[in-house]
Amino acid sequence: MQCVPRDRIVAEGAEIATGIMKKDVTLVVMRYTPFGGDETQAALLAEHLVAAGCHVTLLCADWRGGPLPSGMTWVRIPMWRGGSWLKVWSFARAAASHLKKHPGMRAIAFSRVPGATFYRAGSACHAEWLRLRQQTGGWRAALSMAINPLHRVIRGIEGHIFADTVRQAGRIIVMARLGQEQIQRFYPIPDDRFVVIPPMVDLSRFQKSAAEWIADRHKTRSALGVDENEAVLLHVGSGFRIKRLALTLAVVAELTQRGQAVRLLIAGFDRKEQSRHVRLAQQLGIAEQVTFLGGVADMAPCYAAADLLLLPSLLETFGVVVAEALYCGLPVVISTGMGARDLVLPAATCGRVVAVDAGPTAWAAAVAETLDQKRHSTDPDADAARRRMAALPCMPERVLAQYLDLLAEIQA
Repeated sequence: MQCVPRDRIVAEGAEIATGIMKKDVTLVVMRYTPFGGDETQAALLAEHLVAAGCHVTLLCADWRGGPLPSGMTWVRIPMWRGGSWLKVWSFARAAASHLKKHPGMRAIAFSRVPGATFYRAGSACHAEWLRLRQQTGGWRAALSMAINPLHRVIRGIEGHIFADTVRQAGRIIVMARLGQEQIQRFYPIPDDRFVVIPPMVDLSRFQKSAAEWIADRHKTRSALGVDENEAVLLHVGSGFRIKRLALTLAVVAELTQRGQAVRLLIAGFDRKEQSRHVRLAQQLGIAEQVTFLGGVADMAPCYAAADLLLLPSLLETFGVVVAEALYCGLPVVISTGMGARDLVLPAATCGRVVAVDAGPTAWAAAVAETLDQKRHSTDPDADAARRRMAALPCMPERVLAQYLDLLAEIQA
């Protein structure tokens, strides 16, 4: 971790000017780091806000973002070391105290902290996560949830955040309507307290000419030994249980039994689940059709080689890979448990959204139908263009504009 110049750090409790500038924005995140979902989104937003002329104050316990850019100030929030629950509780308590001392701040909390103007519910609702874990995790998961104080701490903090939202007319930022539905399932929060802003996705990484995409496709498929008559399905993600890789493997087996020539590429690694899913592919008789790629730094060749993204995740508040795949021109087949379904549903050419509780047969039918539609398209270039258009709401420029409009609304 690189050191931040001492004169750029503001210690907790230090004097801060009471006159809040019109373009001052405060972001609250436990750790400022280029890794992790909420952390990455906070870092991206901070960089784009500064580029738009805002001054960003970061309330965080740890800085791991390299040299502090001009236009940013770091306020170090104390966090107790120890178990996860202690870190979460102590940071929330200290950050909330800081916000209370400076009520003029326009703050966006990316971590679970009460008292911010906006709470970005990146993980939506912990109560919903616990409910699904109880359904799918067995007795070991139930025991862990019962004895681990972290879950009680998170539920308590979330309760405070959502109560403050109603009492103080705050706003909750969700990445998709799914997040709002999950929260309202457990907390009586009016619709007008929610704002839907999708995550920022750096789509510029996938801006290539048609000739470059074709070259990448041939090169990657040749390296993997994929025949031209084989349909390549792509599964992306490292949490094999929550992304239900076992169901994906069952779908491949079902398609194979129907006579469909299909290959599966799995981009991601799950240390605990890897060997179990390798054995499952063998048991299903599809081991030769499945390639475990492990962690992949550059996904562009995978998207180029694939014909379809298949992701039957049990629960994802969004699913950035869906936006990436669509921007690369791929149709997708995903579950109703993914927030990115909002990108897919408006246009049939984007793919299919399948009920989260559907079995392999229904999933296989959706995949076969989508592949068939793509194969017999009368204008494949236009279809691919429509899929790219569906991903554009996640462009950083568009997402930034939504945040700036929201901040201006509060300023007014």
